[in-house]
Amino acid sequence: MAVVSVLLALMSSVLWGVSDFVGGVAAKRLPALSVVGGSQAVALALLIPIALIVGVSGSIWPGIAAGLVGVVGLGAFYAALAQGTMGVIAPIAALGALIPVGVGLARGD
Repeated sequence: MAVVSVLLALMSSVLWGVSDFVGGVAAKRLPALSVVGGSQAVALALLIPIALIVGVSGSIWPGIAAGLVGVVGLGAFYAALAQGTMGVIAPIAALGALIPVGVGLARGD
């Protein structure tokens, strides 16, 4: 089971990085809002069938709120990539992961 978890984590990391790169390149050619709208429409189309199969729990509203905030953040990220140097912006944006890690460590996780 641990091997499956490691492979899923690795796959997730690779897909996240590739999507950031492709989104940044696309945002240089198209408006950032169009890139975000297209990517989120594809994600929504893929996730609705999964949600219907798995079932929706009481945590749907926090998930929707998190998704909306994520869209705003992704739009800002793509707009920054379109205007600046990807090699500078992407590492700075990656530092955002320090916040949940820091909170988790502070809470004893």
